[in-house]
Amino acid sequence: MIKNTRQPKLKKSLMFPLLVPSKASPKMHFSNANPIGYLINVTIGVIIVMGVVSILWKVFF
Repeated sequence: MIKNTRQPKLKKSLMFPLLVPSKASPKMHFSNANPIGYLINVTIGVIIVMGVVSILWKVFF
């Protein structure tokens, strides 16, 4: 019999689908197959950027 020596593939999480890379590559692209997970990650990024900008606005103006 032939043994299965390959590593099992990572299962994508439903809560954080973009935290698991779609394939192992040097650039580590993330899968955008789940539009809701993509929207959540983009929204969190926008909220963080807006928070930093508002803090800098309060400091300098």
